[in-house]
Amino acid sequence: MKKLLHNFLMIFAVIAAFAIPLQAQTYDSAVTVVEGSTFIRYTGSAAITTTESTYTQAMLLADASANYAFIAASLPDVTGTEDVNVLVEFSNDLLNWTAGGTTVIDQLTTTARYDTLNSVAGTEFTYWKGSVWFRLVFDGQTGNPTNTASWNVILPKNAGAPLKGAANAVNRRT
Repeated sequence: MKKLLHNFLMIFAVIAAFAIPLQAQTYDSAVTVVEGSTFIRYTGSAAITTTESTYTQAMLLADASANYAFIAASLPDVTGTEDVNVLVEFSNDLLNWTAGGTTVIDQLTTTARYDTLNSVAGTEFTYWKGSVWFRLVFDGQTGNPTNTASWNVILPKNAGAPLKGAANAVNRRT
């Protein structure tokens, strides 16, 4: 009897584990790099759902100016309520990531939004000046339809930065 009860509980636990929906995450959403002698431009798109966060590939921050960074993002118009939050995370080793702590763009909708990445509401991200890598996180909110966000990030380069440093770094990771 004890063995039968144990087997029943084990089967119940396995069924319950698969029946509970888990919040899925998508990592390493593709990033395209265009690099000139004075700028780095990262572009991409991120699939958005109500239950999933999409993380971009890591982007090199080390060659960029610590004082300026710009993002432009938008969603196409689809039936439903578009509401996506855009966040930024930082790393020095590509293994451990730290959230910037503040939403960079709150309620991204079909209207293109332009903002800074190095500061939010006048407060500078401390991590922006002391990190080697960053990535964007697109977090779809409840009631959001399935959609695809398009984004561009422009980083002015430090004087003397290598011509293709960022492009080579991203290509080595993939």
